[in-house]
Amino acid sequence: MTNSIYEKAKKTILLISLLYSGAVCASTPPSVIAFEEGEQFNLTLSSINFNRVFVEGESITKLSYPEHAITVDKSEMDNPESTDSSVYIKPNFQVPITLFLTTDKGHHVSLTLTPDESVGKTLRLVPRAQTKLKFVKLDTPDASEVDEAIAAMKAGETPKEFNEKRVIPSPFYIKKNIKVTLEKQYQGKRFTGYVYRL
Repeated sequence: MTNSIYEKAKKTILLISLLYSGAVCASTPPSVIAFEEGEQFNLTLSSINFNRVFVEGESITKLSYPEHAITVDKSEMDNPESTDSSVYIKPNFQVPITLFLTTDKGHHVSLTLTPDESVGKTLRLVPRAQTKLKFVKLDTPDASEVDEAIAAMKAGETPKEFNEKRVIPSPFYIKKNIKVTLEKQYQGKRFTGYVYRL
């Protein structure tokens, strides 16, 4: 009889261990989706359970989708005191449908949802940091470089990194009574300077 008590205790402990390890293995962290502005994702969500969607550090302010295509519990979204701002959704369709999300910080994401009969999922959307691009026109001379060239020409000197080109002075009129004559021409790598006499 003592053997059977020990056997039952062993079986009970083994069963509890298996159930506990199964419960630990069954817990899954939320799916993390890093997104850029306007990005689109194809996802499979449960059509028999609610699925939680939230944007890290932001609040979902608007959902756009075909009417009656999705059951939405947005009680967290509508609660101004909530720090969660989660939206719970359940697809009511059998074909892929697109859900558009807008956040309080102006981000937009589109999710193309395909239903299946799995357990509900948690989707954690994380906005990627936008990289600021700096555009530089290579043909635009540096303002100080232009100022130095003009100052040298005013002083009657050849600007730095310029060559004086030979010119044939020929007068022309810029208005009826204003006559100008080209006196000197300087050629640089990126631009040309002219000296005129009135």
